[in-house]
Amino acid sequence: RTGACRVDPVSKCIETGFCACNTEDFHGGGADLGGGIIFHAPMSVTARDISPNAGSASFTETYTPPTPEEQNQDHPHTHDETFFISRVDFTHRVLHYNFAQGSPVPIAPKITVAVKLHYLYMDVPIVGAVWSGLGLEIALDTSGVQHTLTVNGNTYDLAQPLKKWHCTQIVVTSSHLHVAGNEEIRNLSAETAPQFTSDIHLGKL
Repeated sequence: RTGACRVDPVSKCIETGFCACNTEDFHGGGADLGGGIIFHAPMSVTARDISPNAGSASFTETYTPPTPEEQNQDHPHTHDETFFISRVDFTHRVLHYNFAQGSPVPIAPKITVAVKLHYLYMDVPIVGAVWSGLGLEIALDTSGVQHTLTVNGNTYDLAQPLKKWHCTQIVVTSSHLHVAGNEEIRNLSAETAPQFTSDIHLGKL
């Protein structure tokens, strides 16, 4: 809300080695977002963790080139890993994070996931996995008139479609969803938590 976690400040804090992003910088912060940020990967700048626990996190990046059929179907948006936008193109990319023993991330009693998403292209919907790991799965689908967010198998209709011309903040807490400033109570009885894993996958979208 204050702009403290936007790209330029993040770039600056990486350069200086000190990052001052707080939970209050996200929609829903100060409510049930927990006691602080223990994992922070600003994808548009760097995929590495820049939180105080960065030393305990490692990641691998998997890019699966589109098949010729997929490439032909999406001719206006040819996939090119040398193109500057490839850093934030998750249509064929997955980031996998592992945490060393002693990291506070896998053992946190509760987790809150906060992400910022932006359409890669105005005419291509966002469909796919946002987050998987730590007993939580989050998926997004903006292909229809009604945009949806699926958390642990239960699909929630978003109050309004995601806007295409700027970032949207999505926050999933232990009890609520916060999407573009709108709050909704999670229907935990309708959700089915996946088997707990101590790692995190981001993508594909």
